Amino acid sequence: MFCLFGLWKIGAVPVTLSSLYGPDELGRSLGKVNAVALVSDRAGLATAASLRSPLPKAVVGSPGNMSGFADLDELAAACDAALIAPDLPGDRDAVVLFTGGTTG
Repeated sequence: MFCLFGLWKIGAVPVTLSSLYGPDELGRSLGKVNAVALVSDRAGLATAASLRSPLPKAVVGSPGNMSGFADLDELAAACDAALIAPDLPGDRDAVVLFTGGTTG
């Protein structure tokens, strides 16, 4: 949850992705939303590392760093807690939800 609120605070639009996505599904979903960052656990980072399509500009993992990716805990420790939230219009997207397609 802390990531969700933090993303909203900086004006980002969180996108939920299934942890079961393989490289093809993950790449397509990231491309559909023009993702600029990916925040994931180690398993998701392993999938991201095998993408054939370009990765977002920032790829962050937690817990712990995986070679080639930034560490979420280190980034959070270096941030200024006094960040001022941007003024956003009320009709802006708040979140994008991708489903795993298991509901039919």
